[in-house]
Amino acid sequence: MKKIILSIAIAIVCTMSSNAFTPAKGQNEDNKKVNESDSIARLQRIEEIKDSLNAIMELAKGGDASAMNEVGTWYYTGKHVKQDYEQAYSWWKKSALKKNIRGIANLGLCYQLGHGVEKDSVNAVRLYVKSISEGNAALLNQRKENAEKSAFDAMLTGTCYETGTSVKKDYAQAAEYYALAAKKGSVDGMRQAGLCLSNAKDYAKALTFFEKGADYGEPVCEYYAGKFLLEGKNVPENKSQAVIYLLKSAESGYAAAQNEIGTAYAEGNGVAKNQSQAAEWYKKSAHQGNVKGMWNYGLTLRYGAGVDKDYDQALFWLSEASSQGYMRAFKRLATQLDSIGTDPFLYYLRGMKLYTVNGKLKEANAEFKKLEKSKITEGKIMQMVILASARYDKQN
Repeated sequence: MKKIILSIAIAIVCTMSSNAFTPAKGQNEDNKKVNESDSIARLQRIEEIKDSLNAIMELAKGGDASAMNEVGTWYYTGKHVKQDYEQAYSWWKKSALKKNIRGIANLGLCYQLGHGVEKDSVNAVRLYVKSISEGNAALLNQRKENAEKSAFDAMLTGTCYETGTSVKKDYAQAAEYYALAAKKGSVDGMRQAGLCLSNAKDYAKALTFFEKGADYGEPVCEYYAGKFLLEGKNVPENKSQAVIYLLKSAESGYAAAQNEIGTAYAEGNGVAKNQSQAAEWYKKSAHQGNVKGMWNYGLTLRYGAGVDKDYDQALFWLSEASSQGYMRAFKRLATQLDSIGTDPFLYYLRGMKLYTVNGKLKEANAEFKKLEKSKITEGKIMQMVILASARYDKQN
């Protein structure tokens, strides 16, 4: 009996197993339909994606700034298309020209990393700042968080605080971020930290950064380190070291330093007084467009200090300086000369004004005759010019 029951039990198990693992004919057909349905759905999704991508590309080609930025991202990441940095740069540039803030930021990324274009950190910062100033606050927050790790991001954040881009202008805060960049060996960070601290009137701390930058041969840092030490600007004077810094900066071609070392030679401040050396440095500074250098070189030529007296060139450089911020100084000079009444340079100024501005050639000629009596060459030259003029009633 037990054998019969056991046999029946085995038969039931076998039947159950057979029913569990062998689908019925109708079930096979249902599974097949489901699989076919999934495949059709997948194909449809692929087609929909293709249609979307094509639509975005068409929008981009049609001039849509957001679509241009998106296509640039495809090429940069290699998503949907073969990776191509030059194509990414091209599309992002088109987007940036349409003032798309993300396109502008992405163009900055290309310049920062040198992808698709020659690496240019200055241009990268300019573009990032532009993007932030036009509303891309997320970019600033992202870079701020990374400032301790990246000198570039520290410089960018410092620039925003220095210029008040998307944040309140704060020189002290800017200096902190620039200091982070300086700590990582950024000479630009050393210079900018010094400048911001100087603007914040913290001259002693500014000097430490300028001297660090000067050790790397950075001309602006050399200039300010020299100027601070020469003037003792809230720091102990050290004229000998100041002159070393200023000469290095001037010799590298920094115009402000050329004017400063010129003044040092003119006054005998930290160096032996030498008017010809002063004139030479003023001349170099003036020719580079430094307004203080122009003014000082003009005065040097007027007085003949270390160079031959030359009223024509003196007036030229003084006029150039007056048009760039020295107008009051020029008027004071003219008033001072007028009060003296007999200074030869006053005769020249009056004569030139009458000749060039008022068109009164007879009166101008009278002033130039006074100038000639003072044995100034320009007096005779300008009389000749007036005599040759068709506007002069006694042309000869």
